[in-house]
Amino acid sequence: MVVENLTPQQRKKLNVERRGVLITDVKKGAAKDAGLRRGDIVLMMNNKEVKNTDQFRKLVKGLPGGKSVPILIQRNNHPEFLALKVPD
Repeated sequence: MVVENLTPQQRKKLNVERRGVLITDVKKGAAKDAGLRRGDIVLMMNNKEVKNTDQFRKLVKGLPGGKSVPILIQRNNHPEFLALKVPD
């Protein structure tokens, strides 16, 4: 999964002024299996707020292998929880 920081204009338009990263691409693997799509905004992962791409990468590195973790996304201006199965 590839993510990028939201611009101030995107944050205002999407009403996510303090948090979130934009998914720009989803390859085969855990993210695609969880139902994540290009254009989704990741707001929280494993019950931790996602503020920017640097923090997102740190959170990903700390995910427990072989377990499922909750991921809160915004899709079409609606929040939705998905379960992300972390590879071993």
